[in-house]
Amino acid sequence: MDLHGSANFVHHSIHSFRNLSSSSAVWSLAPLPRRGAHLACSNEESTSQTANSESNLQLDPSFMVLQEQTGDGVIRKYKVDKYQQLGIDEISTEDPPSIRSSSWESGRLSLSNNIVQLLRDFILPTDFPQSVSSDYLQYMLLQFPTNVTGWICSTLVTSSLLKAVGFEAWAGSTVAATAAIKWVSKDGLGAFGRFFIGGRFGRVFDDDPKQWRMYAEIVGSFGGVFELITPVKPEFFLPLAALGRFTKAIAKGLKDPSFRVIQTHFAVAENMGEVSAKEEVWEVSAELLGIAIGVSLLSSPSVSTSYPTLVVIWSIIRGFHLWLRYQSLSSLVFSTINFKRAFILAESHVLNRPTPGILSCNMRENILLPWQFTKPYFHLGCSLKDAMNDSISMLEVKEIFDLFSDEQHVLLLSDNSSHKVDMHFIFKKGASNFTVLRCIWQAEWIMNSITSMSSSSISFASTITTPKWTAQRRKSLLDYSLLELRNRFDDFLLELEQEGWNTSSLVVKVPKSAPFLSLSISSEKV
Repeated sequence: MDLHGSANFVHHSIHSFRNLSSSSAVWSLAPLPRRGAHLACSNEESTSQTANSESNLQLDPSFMVLQEQTGDGVIRKYKVDKYQQLGIDEISTEDPPSIRSSSWESGRLSLSNNIVQLLRDFILPTDFPQSVSSDYLQYMLLQFPTNVTGWICSTLVTSSLLKAVGFEAWAGSTVAATAAIKWVSKDGLGAFGRFFIGGRFGRVFDDDPKQWRMYAEIVGSFGGVFELITPVKPEFFLPLAALGRFTKAIAKGLKDPSFRVIQTHFAVAENMGEVSAKEEVWEVSAELLGIAIGVSLLSSPSVSTSYPTLVVIWSIIRGFHLWLRYQSLSSLVFSTINFKRAFILAESHVLNRPTPGILSCNMRENILLPWQFTKPYFHLGCSLKDAMNDSISMLEVKEIFDLFSDEQHVLLLSDNSSHKVDMHFIFKKGASNFTVLRCIWQAEWIMNSITSMSSSSISFASTITTPKWTAQRRKSLLDYSLLELRNRFDDFLLELEQEGWNTSSLVVKVPKSAPFLSLSISSEKV
């Protein structure tokens, strides 16, 4: 690449950088200027400083650096020399210079910061406190000791219950207390299941409540299996019962948040309290009827005296229960756009088919499989290190960044023998849920172009059938996909609104851990 081309790219990079706000994760992409130029690696630099850097730069086209800074304070620098040899350095910028001089103290502080961040992410919602009301934290701080005292009382009462059913006749309160400790320990292990689910998977329930509610039923079935086999191995009663309790607790941790999302969907008149209360009426009625039928079955001599018969009846009823749950979840009709529905809608629009309505799209939605299984080629929120491979040169990466200068994302393509292509989407600062929807539309257009060998509307059809993924083929796909995206995406949104879809609150979200990028000038010498 000549000096004029590199200078144009740097000028465009500076222009792009001015339009991007600060971020917890920063990328830099530019040919390296000669020694003595100012390093513009901070998002807090003024526009005048950037302008001065632009006017004083003397560029050396032989060198180039890409810089990535993630939310945990790690900077990853990709250094490319004039022979296109790539080197990667990683440094941490979390600690101040005075602390960084001591490696032991630096490591201890870094570990402490990581633990604090991990706990924050585990117990608080994403984007706290902006994502919740102002009274959220105070309520939770008071709710915690309230729950502690409640469980203390429940634990103490357990020994009384066990004494009432016969333990007192054995050895007084000692045996009852021992049995209570074992029983409560079983419940405590189950509580860890809910603790883990709530902390680790809190964000996923908003994305796909139908899928996670179904998973709760499947996981809960395994918990029933563990409890069902306790008579076969009575010597392992406690571990089997604890494992069953733990599994059911995980199921409850999946069920409750998912169903709250479903209840919110029902409450179109902002009557969440009434909807929840009426749901209790339905649930308690079903519980009473189920208990009555269960007691009747247990009273039958063929069931009470035959363990194999009990297992067979339980298996049949449980299978019927799972089928009914699947049918009930399939009947839900959401007007919000999550990943599964977004792929269905984008595919229809790309193929010039009528945009599916809310009902038909929900009926086509796969409840059981995550969208990552049905769209294995789609990788969202990647870092450059994850997106690059040996077939992509750094100069090609620079050209692609320039190609996507007007977008809030960058797309790198690579070959894959199992599903033809891998698409790695890298986000820029300012990317939103609409950016994710644009990525989905572009991905569906590219996949349709690759699979439609006989398409006559694409002038690069000959490159599609090329067995090897060349730079020219990638460039053609990206060029045409961007052209189609910019020409047709607004029409796509209009059709969604006409069909009644809620485009003002998209559920397709930028991944929490996704690094963002912005373009700036770097003066480090390779």
